[in-house]
Formats: sequence, C-alpha cells, structure tokens
Amino acid sequence: MDSFLVDELHPVMVLDAVLSSHPIVQSVGHPDEITELFDTISYNKAASIIRMLEDFLGADKFREGVSRFLNKFKFSNALTQDLYDELESSGPEALDITRVMDTWTRQMGFPVVTVTPQRGGFRELRQSRFLADPAALGDQQEGGYLWDIPVTYTTASSGKVHRAWLKSDIDSC
Repeated sequence: MDSFLVDELHPVMVLDAVLSSHPIVQSVGHPDEITELFDTISYNKAASIIRMLEDFLGADKFREGVSRFLNKFKFSNALTQDLYDELESSGPEALDITRVMDTWTRQMGFPVVTVTPQRGGFRELRQSRFLADPAALGDQQEGGYLWDIPVTYTTASSGKVHRAWLKSDIDSC
C-alpha cells in the first residue's frame, strides 16, 4: 500500500469530515492569523489534491506544467492562478483547472460518490459532502457542497480503464 495514503491522506480526511473543518483557501484579516491557517488540512489536504491533479493530468503533463511554471517565475512572485494557467496549457483543452481546483480548495470537506445501478446497465453517480457524523447537522440543511470529481472506473465486460468527470454544477449524472 502507498504510504502517502496512510500517512497523509487518511488522517486529513478524518479532520476534514467534521463540521468544524475549514477550506484550504482562507482570507487573512491580520498577520497574526497566518500561523493559525497552516495546519494538517492546509498541508496534507493540499498535497492530496495536488496528487489528484497529477493523476488526472498525467505525470508527464503535470511535470511539464510545473517545470514551465517554476522557470517562468523563478526570480519573481507568483499567484496560484499562474500555476493553474501553466498546468492548463499542458493538459487537455477542455479541462478548466481553476474551476476544478476551486471546488477542492475553496470549500471545506470532501465528497462521497454513491453509485446506483439503473436500467439498461447504466449507473447513476451522485455526490454529497461526507460527514463522519451526519447527525451533527441536527435540523440544519447543509447544501451547496459540490465538487468537480475525476472518476476512474472499469467495466466487467471490457476491463478497460475509463475516465469521466462528475461536475460541480450537477450533483448527479
């Protein structure tokens, strides 16, 4: 088993599955708040998301974009958007990396995808925010948490690996 999953991803998922979690990207009102923002969610969740980004872009395209970014900004400052722009120019044309990454960095939590068999051999995929204790919501309605999710799957009939996107503008497909 990959030690990254056990050492980095699993612990941050426990922290990010509660109502008191926070997004990676947060506003800072005062310099004293900066140290409070750098925690396990900021580092480990961010590392997990970057790893996901590398997977759906492909290792070569990801490295090409990161290398171009580092060379372009080696003696200057850069914004997150600058990295996204370089990665986007390396990846598939139809992929809006800013949109994808914003769904993972600007809201707290992470999704659970439920797959339900449908007639004709089809499957419905539905996403919702995963909470370790859904009862903690009480009577509150928690809505609006949707992600752009890269979905990788195989079928019994072909065994071929397929990739698709569950988009944040719909909660199922």
